[in-house]
Parts: sequence; C-alpha cells; structure tokens
Amino acid sequence: MRYASITMPQYNFDAVPEKKYVDTVHLRIIHGLLNLVVQSGATTTAYVLQLPLAKKVAKATLQQVEEIETKNNVKFDDRLPHEPMPTPFTFENPKDEEKKG
Repeated sequence: MRYASITMPQYNFDAVPEKKYVDTVHLRIIHGLLNLVVQSGATTTAYVLQLPLAKKVAKATLQQVEEIETKNNVKFDDRLPHEPMPTPFTFENPKDEEKKG
C-alpha cells in the first residue's frame, strides 16, 4: 500500500516552520462539516473540514498506520473512549447451566 493511491499531493513536512505535539483531539460532525478541535498544552485550535476531505484524511491516516503495524508487527489499541476494554478472561454464566439441565 502506498500513500499516493489516496491522491493527496506530496508535501514537504520538513518545510513546516513549527510542529506541535497534540495532547487531545475532539471531533464531531455538525451541520455536515467535521469540527476538529486540537489541544496542545494550553493552546486549543479548531478546524472545520468538509466531509470529503475529512474522509480522505481518515483513509490516509488509517492506511499509513496499518502499514506501520504490518511492517513492525504491532497492533495499536484503536478503541474509542466509550468502547469497553476486552478481557482475556471468560466467565461461565450460572444461568447457562440451568438452561442445559
């Protein structure tokens, strides 16, 4: 998989005068636009993206992360905050035994 398949123009990331580490991201689609709030320390910046661009950003990000996971044999936790943590334990439900008997 190559990023060029997304048809996003090449960009010289070294030419950016300043890069900021992002602590937190909040996003929501409101009135057909992706509202993206980025927090870096005490600085909060908001961006609004049209949905076709938001979809390209999501697709390009997913492709690049999956490539890194495959190349390095790792799997990043991609659960959203409201999704439960999977457990390696299994528990038998006593009611299941009652149904069998």
